[in-house]
Amino acid sequence: MEMPLLFYLRKLSGDFKIFNYLKKIFLLLFIFIATGVKSQNLEDSICTYSIFGNVYIYSNYEKISIRTAKNLAKHNHDSFALKYFRKDLVNRIFSDIIGAPGGFFIGVNIGSWLVGNNNNNKNTVYLGIGLIAISVPFEIASNRNLKKGVRIYNDNLVNRIRNKQ
Repeated sequence: MEMPLLFYLRKLSGDFKIFNYLKKIFLLLFIFIATGVKSQNLEDSICTYSIFGNVYIYSNYEKISIRTAKNLAKHNHDSFALKYFRKDLVNRIFSDIIGAPGGFFIGVNIGSWLVGNNNNNKNTVYLGIGLIAISVPFEIASNRNLKKGVRIYNDNLVNRIRNKQ
């Protein structure tokens, strides 16, 4: 017969006072975490969701573009968040400029192989793989800057509301 987890904790603690203190500490931690999970319910706050490496921005349960998020930061005079939104845009453009030709080089060779043309140039495949590999760090940095900009925007929004009260 298996013993329940609480019995093991009581047995390990040796003293019931320690066990009661542990229960109180865990209860307080649970209360603090549970109240802080959904405490930010602001109309202007924005959030990000990552799906298969792509980061999407939502405001009021509607998907918005990076440009709209940037305009929200401009409207609220949030220069720190705006800086990260600009970094995101630069990294994303750079990643697209480098990664798109890489995908093209790989796609042309795969397409000619599917058609039956066996005159594939392996160097263009390697060049495509190399260009895509170069563009990946820029895409990662772009997503990181976007998430950081959203976090800073929401933190500053909460601070502005607290200062008004």
